[in-house]
Amino acid sequence: MAGGCLVSLICLLLTALPAWAVSIDYQAFGQLDWYDPSGSVVAGDSSWGRMDYNVTCDPNADYFINVVANAGSGPAWIVQNLPVFASSYGGFSELSVFFDIVDLGIPAGTSLDSMGVLTTLDSSPLSSAPTGSLTSFGVSNLVQQAGGGLLDLPVSDPGQPAGHKAGGIPTDVIKHDNVPGVQEEDSMCLAGALARSIVWLKPDPNKPAQSVYDDLKNLKVGAPYYDPNTNTYADMIRKKADYLKGRDPNAVTKILDVGNSMPPIPGVTEVPPQDVVDFLKQEMKTEDIELDYGPHIITVTDMYKQGGKVFISYRDDEDQGDPNKGDSREKEGQLTMKNGKYYFNRDPNAPVGSGWDVRLIISESIPEPATVSLLALGGLCLIRRWRKQA
Repeated sequence: MAGGCLVSLICLLLTALPAWAVSIDYQAFGQLDWYDPSGSVVAGDSSWGRMDYNVTCDPNADYFINVVANAGSGPAWIVQNLPVFASSYGGFSELSVFFDIVDLGIPAGTSLDSMGVLTTLDSSPLSSAPTGSLTSFGVSNLVQQAGGGLLDLPVSDPGQPAGHKAGGIPTDVIKHDNVPGVQEEDSMCLAGALARSIVWLKPDPNKPAQSVYDDLKNLKVGAPYYDPNTNTYADMIRKKADYLKGRDPNAVTKILDVGNSMPPIPGVTEVPPQDVVDFLKQEMKTEDIELDYGPHIITVTDMYKQGGKVFISYRDDEDQGDPNKGDSREKEGQLTMKNGKYYFNRDPNAPVGSGWDVRLIISESIPEPATVSLLALGGLCLIRRWRKQA
């Protein structure tokens, strides 16, 4: 099993950059061990690597993180042109991104204990890997427990991560600031994802996200409470919609039923079939979103396009059942398409099994009073919760 402690890298800067502009204030690496909801290991020492990092952003300009690593088989460019968005965009400063340990010549199932790392911050995207001296980092074990989805079995083969390998300038950037964290119990990702969105939409100082999660749990929203006759997935979405309307009667809940798995749900609008990326791009301008990709559900926080690829940032409790770990950082995954289906976070060139294709998207909004009036008159008013970079 991979060993070692998370190593901190303080104030890593390119010498050409002024100290006030942008910096990586913390950097650490881990190898994911995947667990099922019962706590049994599904894939120990998987090919999923994760880089955790904290950043200080430049107020006005985007930068790009590039990471080269060597675990004994030669250097590999494992993170390519990962954007550090200008602080004017808002968003999180404690972040995570996945990388493929197989790129380092380490087959899945093999422990990665340490590696040499070169990290650069660049003012424009690179077309080739940076070169320079490498610094030794320990690689820790990280728990990944993806469970709680109601549309597929728990993950049995995590495959390889899509990671971040892109060139070019990011476009169509949509960011949701201050989406709160929630600590989830085993197989309770549905309640956790919904609670984050509800509180982002309608903050209440007396009702933090963890308390909303508890309310949804008491309403039996979550995979452990599933019953095919009395408490289906559709019933749980209806309960959430009713709960949100209790906070604000103008609240609207919609679903895009990608997998054609949902019956009509009272109080919930099912939108016509459409492209997943187009739907996300449109909805995120004014609404908060939960993405269900089979065995797991996450809360979407950001999305953007880069080099012909679509990247999604999200919040998730990756260590369900442990009240002191998980959901501490915003993570990033990639939406890919294979055989006409969208998959989330998994390398499309690796064998793709069940449990990774997008099945359902839930969105909710609370229009401003003026917006409600305009909609009643047939007009349109967009709530500006986002910024777009051309």
